[in-house]
Amino acid sequence: MPAKTMTLDQATARAEQVVKETGAALTPEPALDFDRSLPNESGVCLANVPNADQMVSVDRTAWLRKIPASQNGTVGQQILAYWKKQGYSISDQSGLADGQPSIGGETKDGFTVSLATAKNGWMSISASSPCVYQHGTPPSGT
Repeated sequence: MPAKTMTLDQATARAEQVVKETGAALTPEPALDFDRSLPNESGVCLANVPNADQMVSVDRTAWLRKIPASQNGTVGQQILAYWKKQGYSISDQSGLADGQPSIGGETKDGFTVSLATAKNGWMSISASSPCVYQHGTPPSGT
């Protein structure tokens, strides 16, 4: 029998929590903008896991507003330090020295996290859930 997962609502709340807690740890504290142009939805599970066709994953992404581009490198260093302090495993990092930070990692509970910098200098933080059953349990008949 497939394992129980968190629900879609729980995964959404956790992804938002990761983004918001990261933002709150920064100086200056950014205004988080969950802009509609960013991936902020649930979608089909693309992972190669059993029952993936019956599962969903959640993405939450926010722009870090009110951060001057001149502080991107410093803010990137703060995010890296915060994520390491939280016990996240960091898979890649670049651009911290040249003001175009990019960081990827994973939380202890399997959410992927990333910091990206757009060409215009705006930074965004994303958190994506592992694949979950929408209601926390597999649909009947599986």
